[in-house]
Amino acid sequence: MKTIFLSFLSLIFFTISVGTSYQGSVTSVKDLIEPPPQIEHYSFGTRPQLADSFWLRSIQDLDYCEQQISKNTCKGNSWLYHMLDAATNLDSNYEIVFLAGGLALTVIISDYEGASKLFDKGVKT
Repeated sequence: MKTIFLSFLSLIFFTISVGTSYQGSVTSVKDLIEPPPQIEHYSFGTRPQLADSFWLRSIQDLDYCEQQISKNTCKGNSWLYHMLDAATNLDSNYEIVFLAGGLALTVIISDYEGASKLFDKGVKT
């Protein structure tokens, strides 16, 4: 019983020490890379999985704007647009990307140019 308690206690101290050591290494500036053009030709049979991974990556930073024009306006064709465009190129039936992604582009970062392209693409498919 004593061994289990000591093991549990050491695990708690380990997680606390690891959690506090990473707090200082977080940077405030993000360097997010957009996917390469025509990535659907390099998917090698993993198109739905890549579309899922791009969608999951983009929802982690829905509010990221690399070039702000004004306080709540982002320059057109933002990083988020390129991520959502790549996800829809890989899987054109991925409806949540068209619905939620287009709204995120318009409401959250005000990328109206990218949102209109994504909405037009969703209407065509």
